[in-house]
Amino acid sequence: MFGLSRRTAMALLAVVAFLFAAPSAPAAPTVEPTKVPARWGCYPGMAESICAQAYVTTVLGNTQIQRRRVLGTTRTEVSADPPIDCFYVYPTVTSDGFSSNAQRRINADVRTVLRQQAAAFTPACRVFAPIYRQESAGSIAGAYVTQQRGPTPPQDIAYADVLGAWNEYMARDNHGRGVLLIGHSQGSAILSRLLRDVIDPDPVLRGQLVGAILPGSAFTTARGELVGGTTQHIPLCTQQGQDGCVVAYSTYGRRPGRDPLFAALGALVRAFGGPTGPEYELACTNPAELAGDGDILHPLLSGRPAPGWSGIVERAFWNFLRPEASTPWVVTTDRFTASCERDTGTAVLRVRAGRNSIMPSPVPWAEWGLHSGEVSMTLGSLIEIAHHMGSTYVSEHGRTTVSPG
Repeated sequence: MFGLSRRTAMALLAVVAFLFAAPSAPAAPTVEPTKVPARWGCYPGMAESICAQAYVTTVLGNTQIQRRRVLGTTRTEVSADPPIDCFYVYPTVTSDGFSSNAQRRINADVRTVLRQQAAAFTPACRVFAPIYRQESAGSIAGAYVTQQRGPTPPQDIAYADVLGAWNEYMARDNHGRGVLLIGHSQGSAILSRLLRDVIDPDPVLRGQLVGAILPGSAFTTARGELVGGTTQHIPLCTQQGQDGCVVAYSTYGRRPGRDPLFAALGALVRAFGGPTGPEYELACTNPAELAGDGDILHPLLSGRPAPGWSGIVERAFWNFLRPEASTPWVVTTDRFTASCERDTGTAVLRVRAGRNSIMPSPVPWAEWGLHSGEVSMTLGSLIEIAHHMGSTYVSEHGRTTVSPG
């Protein structure tokens, strides 16, 4: 790229595409929560809640044989009082020029990712999604190039906002209900830190944890174990319907190369605040298995791609054959399978395309794997997992009903 080094080119592309989504320095031991009231992108009963949309899905034929012919539509009912709550934190979607942290505002990119990810879980849970001063793509890229940080790491500011919103939610809105944590990339990293520092050490909070869905993070365990890395008590999920556990994976369409950004222990894991060394390993749980579908993944996409550069990246991920529809959601009959694979220190969720289905492309290049689109690749399966976790939790703990609004 214009004669730049690979490291510099990677950082600059992150700025352009708004996609580089991992904090870049170890977490500070303690962070005080933000004291100002939280601002919410999704909040039950809020008139302008971004997650309050009709849940209608267009079903299209597969790419090769049926040429994406419309096969029908489905409508999913959204309960006014789902059995559990979801606390969602979005990935890196803002650049904010040369600022280290984004502003607490709802711009087009934030609105789009909430519609594309958080809103999908409304049939399973009440969705709470705080707006936070996430570390900007520009800051991440700059730190990646210079390997330097200021006295207050930007990811601490981001975490403080989310921690403040979490405390506000628990004090005002939770009412003893079970809660499922959901994130992606930077959002998953922040929630991993919340699990490690706040929930895992507290038996009461562990008892309220329905689970955590954390794709695109660097969640670790002791080698051969289900705990002992990021958390000491909260295990990885191993079977359908299990609650109080973590779903974590990084998605690749082929065997990782020599420098896989999201698939190996190393600098990225340390950036997420996780331990590294021969006694640890990167987590991989298969959402297809945990959803009860064997190795079959169920992608789910928003009806329209994101605006601007993010939409270009989406289309490139789907080889410029991204399915689209006029409804909020769209699925196809394309077939994808998934399996967790480990090899020489890497751990990935390996996705394969079935016959007559087209495999997505790694964007911006192979080291990223399918990180940029891994939520849409697995979203239908993740929603099923949320339903299963919620049902198990309610059967074990009962449910607390809250008034709508």
